[in-house]
Formats: sequence, C-alpha cells, structure tokens
Amino acid sequence: MREFDALTKRRTLDIRKQDARSAQLCALTAEIHRDPAKRSTPFTADEFMQSAEPKEMPQQTPEEMLTMAKMFTIRSGGVIPEG
Repeated sequence: MREFDALTKRRTLDIRKQDARSAQLCALTAEIHRDPAKRSTPFTADEFMQSAEPKEMPQQTPEEMLTMAKMFTIRSGGVIPEG
C-alpha cells in the first residue's frame, strides 16, 4: 500500500509540473499580447494555474434562476407564455 501511495504522490507531482509548464506558456502568450494601457502589471503563471481547491459558487436567487431559465428557453427557440 505504501508503494501505491508513493506512486500516486509522484504522479500528482508530475501533473502539477506539467500544469506549471502550461501556465508559464499561457502567461508568456498573454504577456506578448498585453496592452500596457489596459493592464500595467505583467501576467504571471499563477494566474493560469488551476487551484487545488474548487471555488465556491455564489448561490442564485429564485428570481435569477427564473431569468436564466427564460433566457435558455428563448435562445433555444421556445416561447414563454405571458401571465
């Protein structure tokens, strides 16, 4: 079991390294196209890294849910009955 845990940790570390490389390339690409007038600070790889912990989504109100449902209905060609 310890060997499996060691392999799992090693694989996780390898994935994080690959993600860091990809994030660095994303930051470089964004930096090449950055407009200094709109953004004075350079991009960093951290801005493109996925966080280990998921972000908490804000809770929708019933009114927001109804609005979204109406938008989806209209965009898919449906009709919203009046009243």
